[in-house]
Amino acid sequence: MGDHALTTETITPTANSVGGSKAITELLAASWVGGLYAQGWVQSGFTVPASDADLVLTVTLGTAFISGYRITATGTLDVTCAASTTNHIFLKLSRDGGGKVTGAVLEVNATGVPPADSAKLATATTSGTAVTSTEDQRYLGCPVLRRSAADVTITTTTETAILRQNLKGGTLGTDGAVRLTLTGPYDTSSSGIGLNPTIRVKYGATTMVAKVCDVAAGQAGSWECHVLLMADGATNAQFASMEFRHGQHADSGEGFVNRESGTAGEDSTLDKVIEVTYQAATASGPPSFTKKHAVLELL
Repeated sequence: MGDHALTTETITPTANSVGGSKAITELLAASWVGGLYAQGWVQSGFTVPASDADLVLTVTLGTAFISGYRITATGTLDVTCAASTTNHIFLKLSRDGGGKVTGAVLEVNATGVPPADSAKLATATTSGTAVTSTEDQRYLGCPVLRRSAADVTITTTTETAILRQNLKGGTLGTDGAVRLTLTGPYDTSSSGIGLNPTIRVKYGATTMVAKVCDVAAGQAGSWECHVLLMADGATNAQFASMEFRHGQHADSGEGFVNRESGTAGEDSTLDKVIEVTYQAATASGPPSFTKKHAVLELL
């Protein structure tokens, strides 16, 4: 837990790169560039392994943009995670008393609250002695904010998050939007049992959509879920639409489309989580449902 300082980083702009009698100041240059992006994002690298035999994760460094600054670091850096909890890993800037950037560190905390001037990299779930799993939480720039190729297979009737992502305050504004696309396979062909899942879309503390979708027995194929989350003319008003579609066997006709929409009154000037969950009406096994891929885009 705590901070782990990078030692190979190069950060621009700094007072050295924008100095001179006619040059703009570091803070002014950073404010101009930072105004283009509400969210810190990763251009390359800053990845973590899927698991680790102990509580130390080796982060592969790379290039990121935070608050108008470009941070490039080479090599790797070990971070220590706390036992038996979910650890949240951030890349953040360090500043001096005058507000100028002095370096970059990796912060690990157990709250998930983003520190100032930061970009989230990953979460790491631990047992008492090891990192049992990690989840990539990087924003990958504009327009793609997040990609996930981590399989999520549902094997119980417990509501399960198939994707969740923090949206930085200011991302939606009064007329902004994000689009989330998820896809994967399902199979009810050998069980005689339908899945009939409830798909929920959440933003902040609000469940905006809760739709029971018709996935009958005797089918196999792929599914897609499309979510649009949009500001509705104000920073405290949002509208979401969800479309869940799935195909059938080639000889069973066309697939089904399920649609639903909803609203929220969350304060989007603050960091909020967008989350899509899946809850099956009957436990998977032999019926199966898997999230294979997901893409979150800024529109």
